[in-house]
Amino acid sequence: MIEDRKIWIDLLKGAGILAVILGHINSPLGSWIYSWHMPFFFFLAGFFALASKRNLSEQVAENARKLMIPYFLFSGLGVLVEICKRVILHKNPLHYRSLLEAIFLKMDLPALLQTYGFVLWFLPTLFFARLFFLIASKNTRNPILGYAFIVLLFFIGLHIELPFALDNAAIATLWLLAGSIYFQVLPGKRYTGVMLILLLGISIWYGIPLQDFASKHFSNLPINLVYSLASISVFAFAARSISIPQGIQPIITQWGANTMLLFILHPYTNNVAHLVVTRFVGNVWYAKLALSLLLLQLALLLKQKKRHWWVFRYV
Repeated sequence: MIEDRKIWIDLLKGAGILAVILGHINSPLGSWIYSWHMPFFFFLAGFFALASKRNLSEQVAENARKLMIPYFLFSGLGVLVEICKRVILHKNPLHYRSLLEAIFLKMDLPALLQTYGFVLWFLPTLFFARLFFLIASKNTRNPILGYAFIVLLFFIGLHIELPFALDNAAIATLWLLAGSIYFQVLPGKRYTGVMLILLLGISIWYGIPLQDFASKHFSNLPINLVYSLASISVFAFAARSISIPQGIQPIITQWGANTMLLFILHPYTNNVAHLVVTRFVGNVWYAKLALSLLLLQLALLLKQKKRHWWVFRYV
């Protein structure tokens, strides 16, 4: 059961990172992917949010090592690459004061968009969302009070701009709660059938509800929430139900275990794929996807062979 659980979760994580790559490569599936893919990752993070037996301070330190060190490390790399690109292409230099403010104070997508580290807003968001969730779950005797605190955080995050990605983290905490509940219950076909009906009904009646989690843009908040939850629930049940051939299990495990590395590197591989494919083939999105995935697989092979490199300690 433990091994089966690991495989289906790795399958979900691998599918999620594939959706992120597709969303950032301007594929025709972009609008649909954006309707659920960021809540999806916070939902998955909720699966094991309460698994650790360590105290709060120890868990904060562990999460800081796993999330905030890569955030600052790869923010620096993103800035360095952007500077080199602008020098080579004779573009205007970066505005360094606003950039430092973006990295060390705001930590959100709009502030980080001018560098290759634009995706890194997710890391401090997840760090503080985990902190909020632990405080709500382990420091309230009544679970209902904890749930109420998380819902309150959600609405605060929607309406107030905060530094350190705290507003995004407040919104994301609700999805950690949803993932934690789902993983404890692991609902079956009946629940999934209801979610599928909701998903199809919204798609027919309303269409795909537009959502940009990082920028806090929701076309219709209640519909966005239901559509995201229904989509994620159907994907999770499908992953649990699929019988995965043993021959491809190592690849799924490799991608599921290295989503941090894939998440951080894909803006670079997507950009290289865009330049190469556009130059030799034209604006063919699936060719860009194939090349980006190939480059990412090469990065995974490099990590497998060079695990002792210091940079791989954090990804």
